[in-house]
Amino acid sequence: MGSPQRTPIAKGVKKDFLRGLEEHLDLRLKRNCAYTDAYYRMLAAMACHARTAECEGRILRGREREAPTGDALLVHLKRLRPEDVLASFLAWNRDVLASVDLPDAGVLAIDITTVPYFGEDRTHVVWSKEYRGTQYGFQLATVYLCHRGMRFTLHAVPVDQFSRKEDVVRELLEEASRYVRPSLVLLDRGFYSGEVVRALLDLGVDFLIPAQRTAAVRRLLREHRHLPARGP
Repeated sequence: MGSPQRTPIAKGVKKDFLRGLEEHLDLRLKRNCAYTDAYYRMLAAMACHARTAECEGRILRGREREAPTGDALLVHLKRLRPEDVLASFLAWNRDVLASVDLPDAGVLAIDITTVPYFGEDRTHVVWSKEYRGTQYGFQLATVYLCHRGMRFTLHAVPVDQFSRKEDVVRELLEEASRYVRPSLVLLDRGFYSGEVVRALLDLGVDFLIPAQRTAAVRRLLREHRHLPARGP
């Protein structure tokens, strides 16, 4: 598990991302709303630079550009239903991936990423390793494919302390299978549990996951010792 690493983002990609936000995220802004376009520019800049709303707002205003306050942005975001936003972003991701020439099969990796959180409302926030002065964050489970030197995120699922890891793994792999047949699935050690292992076996995929040789692991090895060992 880790925190997101900042990498340079090309200007053209930023523009495409801004257009995608405007198309797929309906902030329900009224026509007479101040900073109508600025809300989307601010969200795009926050995502590209991994900055808070207040920080990005100060930077934009310092460059003499229109920018709403963080509180004003939060008011509009709270009007949205999380499930609607997730469904819209899933459709957006599918549109993007449909334009990519992906292989028929490939090695997939499943990981958990923690996005640092600095606010006061800790709904859906989890306790995590201290990073940039905070011990709280939002967590995303992602499945991705490395192809031609690039990483393609095929699906992402928000998780918290109540998420069932086996259900998360199933959802990730079912969505990823729309694009690529998994020849091997690599999982972060944080996903290890007997339930996750059984879910992977039920899905019929080959996988690698770090695990301690507990009684449950030894039992699973005995139950499946008849299966031939195969490489990736």
